[in-house]
Amino acid sequence: MTRPRNTASPHRPGPNGEPIRADELLPWSALHSRLGWGSRALAEAKARGLRVLRFAKRQYVKGADVISFLESVQGEAQCEQQTGDQTGQGGGGDE
Repeated sequence: MTRPRNTASPHRPGPNGEPIRADELLPWSALHSRLGWGSRALAEAKARGLRVLRFAKRQYVKGADVISFLESVQGEAQCEQQTGDQTGQGGGGDE
């Protein structure tokens, strides 16, 4: 007899994960639980400019800052892809 696979893991939000709303203040750990980000993704987000608020040895982020950060990262990825396509470095060329 096989057991059903447990889809709820600490690194992936469950199917009923709450969305990030612009009008809320989130503890840093909420990015892990809501977005499924691991420690490396959290560290990279911080290094790439995600604004973190600190108070009483705790870290918080504004929902609006998370949304803006993700939109900017998406915009960077699209620009890099377009630049690579225009210079012939789209990834599928002859060498």
